[in-house]
Amino acid sequence: MCGIAGILMMNHQASALTQALEHMSWAMRSRGPDGEGYTLLGPDGNLVECFGDTSLMSSRAGKREIGSTKDLPWIMGLAHRRLAIIDLSPDGHQPMQDESSRYQIVFNGEIYNYKELRGVLINSGVKFKSKSDTEVVLQAFIKWGAKCLDRFNGDFAIAIWDNQKRNLFCARDRIGIKPLYYSLSKTSFLFGSDIKTLLASGLIEAKPDPVGLPLAMTFGISPRPKTAFENIFALEQGHWKTISEDGTCRKEQYWQVPTNSRNPNMRAETAIELSEHHIKNAIQRRLIADVPVSTFMSGGIDSTLVTSIASEFSPGITAFTLGFDSSNDELNEVDEAADTAKMCNVNHIIETVTPESCLGNINTWVDGYEEPFFHLAANHVISSVVKKHKHKVALNGLGGDEVFAGYEYFGRIRQWEKLRKLSFASSLFSLSKNRTIQRITNVINSKNACEFHTSVFRNYFDDDIGFIFTNEFLGSKPFIAKNIMHDLYASKAEFQDSIDALVYMDLMNYVGNHHVHRVDQFLMMNSIEGRFPLLDHELIEAAATIPSNVLMKNRVKKWVLRQIAQDRISPKCLAMKKKGFGLPLSQWMRGPLKNMVDSSLDALEQRPGINSEGIRALRIRYVKNNLRDTGLWHLVNLELWFQRFIDSDTTKIFGRS
Repeated sequence: MCGIAGILMMNHQASALTQALEHMSWAMRSRGPDGEGYTLLGPDGNLVECFGDTSLMSSRAGKREIGSTKDLPWIMGLAHRRLAIIDLSPDGHQPMQDESSRYQIVFNGEIYNYKELRGVLINSGVKFKSKSDTEVVLQAFIKWGAKCLDRFNGDFAIAIWDNQKRNLFCARDRIGIKPLYYSLSKTSFLFGSDIKTLLASGLIEAKPDPVGLPLAMTFGISPRPKTAFENIFALEQGHWKTISEDGTCRKEQYWQVPTNSRNPNMRAETAIELSEHHIKNAIQRRLIADVPVSTFMSGGIDSTLVTSIASEFSPGITAFTLGFDSSNDELNEVDEAADTAKMCNVNHIIETVTPESCLGNINTWVDGYEEPFFHLAANHVISSVVKKHKHKVALNGLGGDEVFAGYEYFGRIRQWEKLRKLSFASSLFSLSKNRTIQRITNVINSKNACEFHTSVFRNYFDDDIGFIFTNEFLGSKPFIAKNIMHDLYASKAEFQDSIDALVYMDLMNYVGNHHVHRVDQFLMMNSIEGRFPLLDHELIEAAATIPSNVLMKNRVKKWVLRQIAQDRISPKCLAMKKKGFGLPLSQWMRGPLKNMVDSSLDALEQRPGINSEGIRALRIRYVKNNLRDTGLWHLVNLELWFQRFIDSDTTKIFGRS
């Protein structure tokens, strides 16, 4: 929906922070092309509302131009960029304040049950001046405090300044769909909708973190709250945090991915009915908007099911599909998507992808990922298509594989449970230098299902990290990824069985870190709001009660979702082997990207902190087909990341010129 940012100076030390705040706002301008606003707090305790160059004329009355405040000292500043989805009028302008001016809010996201909450608040005597969900969030916080979060069904990142308590309240939705990053020092607290926003301020130096960056190379993104940057963190999903003017901080978790709640007596028919009820509710909620809502539709089960049900509530809804030429049939799902489109009342738009239409965006993709990643950015491509057709909102099928056990490793977990009991099974492979065999050995040696997930999910092993970075960069503490993952996630939950553990780890590490991060980044680069009905928290809570033997009935992955989909989508979709949503990395690395690959790796070998001999060894391994394409591309992206984020002046790149 929007971009939000702010700066709070510590210990009453006022500073001329306006220019930094403008840079932060500029960095997130694509997140909100429909409006721009600021609130500043002076040393005298007075609040000043400001407008910027792109602020609507109707929202400027009684406010100062932000540039006129740049030489004045301020204690706190909030910035907002608006993508207007609900209540398109100036009444939805942010930052928004209550009638008393005690509370100031910047809000990113949507509250899908805001109309119901609005009714409850009106019945209690609250008066509203707008029809926006932002005002509902503000009034709910005033009435219920942090407990208001328990009442929200939605995707959100929130920051509310209390001018009486002199503290900032920040919160993030249960799944982490909307991002919120921050940096805390002795002098200031900064927050923003992405890492680029913080770096654009000029108040933070971009430095690689000796734990976060190796984690990013292990998994493709550093598991939150860590990032690849020193002293930049993500507020964890399902958490809120308060920061006082004196530097006092408090953080609490208000929701956790449910585990150990599967009902062994639930019948398969009940599981289907329960899931279908919540899926339909979640989709219907996410069609609420004052602008047209569209869908992303690959040929896979999840997105075609979402599109099919959405068309029942919104006949004629537009569905977007990426297609590839005949040389990339392994990625093409156009036929399956087209067959489903014929079964539904949708306006189906297919866009064919070519290297020429994509590869000029490499730097844009590096900026979007914000950490070294091992693939190309299909989400940027599809969202560019949506933008071209002037849509602002798109439903996405993300969550089906994670919530309903759809990935290949769900089908392998029983084999692992048997093999791990046979000590000779791993010893047979222990001396092999083949990375595929070593990967299998690593998986077999996993002590529990969470370690199994970490072993399957990782792109590089712990010993590979020593090939990439020097000991001086890594420090003296051993890098053991499975221990870090245990401390971050697995240690905080109890599991009924291995399937229960895998679903939890998928939602915490795969969805909560990977998927929502990159989808948000690349959709918002094109000013598109993504909505994820299969990640509705009420659906997740309901699905968490389904016994594992029903989730994978007859060893069929995603069995429950398949039953719901079978009369709604093409049989081709149900029969198709899972392809995943991506771009042809392997082919392009050997073709139009080859020179970039070679030159980037040559440059990487020369970097301080990088193990040049190790990088050469990994390149040789790749030539011998003992390193996957994603592994080598990850190294390329490491170099490109250094160039864009560490070597460059990030204020000049991301801030206002």
